[in-house]
Amino acid sequence: MALPDLDVRSVLDVVEENFQKLGLKTYAIRMIYIGEHTLSKEEIIRAFEKSVHDVNSAYCEIHVYGLLLVYDSYFVHILELFFARWRALTAHPPSLVGRLDVNGPISEHMEQLKICLNKITKLCDLLKADEKLSFEGLNAVDPRIESLPEAALLDFLLQSSYIRDLRQTYDLHRRVDDHQFYFESVWPLPTHFTPRLLYKLKVDDSFVEPLPVMPWEIVKKETEDEDREEPQSGSSSSD
Repeated sequence: MALPDLDVRSVLDVVEENFQKLGLKTYAIRMIYIGEHTLSKEEIIRAFEKSVHDVNSAYCEIHVYGLLLVYDSYFVHILELFFARWRALTAHPPSLVGRLDVNGPISEHMEQLKICLNKITKLCDLLKADEKLSFEGLNAVDPRIESLPEAALLDFLLQSSYIRDLRQTYDLHRRVDDHQFYFESVWPLPTHFTPRLLYKLKVDDSFVEPLPVMPWEIVKKETEDEDREEPQSGSSSSD
């Protein structure tokens, strides 16, 4: 039985085609992730700086630029193309007023995520306006302090079960699975058990012309015609 010829394309083919149309050469043009660390501020800055340098000097056609915000126990890494270079900042975050319930509904988690992203947006705007921006020696009433996500907020987001872990995100974008069509995993083909009447569309109590006949249906019809012709030829020869 002959199967129809299909133009099978993978997800990777679609992504590459879209990149060519948009003129892009890199997949991640914006990424923000947070984490917890036990290193000193100087050590974690050197570790991130080495990773960024290795990526830019090895295989990445578009260099990775962004900002690393380092607290005593937490960090925020922002990768964004509009930055002219990669740099790191150290700061002491403000205290969070109130308490956050990690067991709360998803709406609360999304609201806190939105608050964190808004603060990061303000931080990027400040850095874009002032390349020598520093948070050392800020007092509690300085308006720039509002652009820093609180440590309790970062801890809440890290414990949230509704926000994807960085390892899961990495695995999601690194693996490109092959798509398997439904007819490839089912045999016989489902159309063999479909009533012929369903191929006609009913409009105003009348049936219109049937839908196009599939290639495997043509093969089946030709086989049935040949089977009917053989008994007829046999009976005529016996006469």
